[in-house]
Amino acid sequence: MTTRLTDYGRFARATILTIASLALLLSGLLAVAGRTSAVSGVVVGATVAVADVWLLLRSLHRVDSAEGQVRAGALTGLLMGRFVMVGLLIGIALVAQGLDKVGVITGFLLFPISAVLVAVVSLRIEGQQRRHHSASAR
Repeated sequence: MTTRLTDYGRFARATILTIASLALLLSGLLAVAGRTSAVSGVVVGATVAVADVWLLLRSLHRVDSAEGQVRAGALTGLLMGRFVMVGLLIGIALVAQGLDKVGVITGFLLFPISAVLVAVVSLRIEGQQRRHHSASAR
């Protein structure tokens, strides 16, 4: 049974949608609170978070398409390349003039928050489906 957690493309799409939704909600709350200067930082941080999800998805596709033929060094290179790229993007965003540093970090932290939210919701849905299937099989 394929779920959102085992289908990493579907998981990535749900995570990206959650990042965008949370960034929009956070930006609206910041605007209402009068902290409009932080909105651009949140948007940039969330954009880097989406890029991180996309880079992770690309790495997983490359490993999956090789069907176990990827050596440990190549796998390490793929993942380290992603970390370097994301680190560079965050570094550039943090030194950019006019961007709120806390907003950038907060926007980027929407990735782990979104991944956990998507995972929890997916596990709950999967658990409910299993209970429903086992109850109807009786």
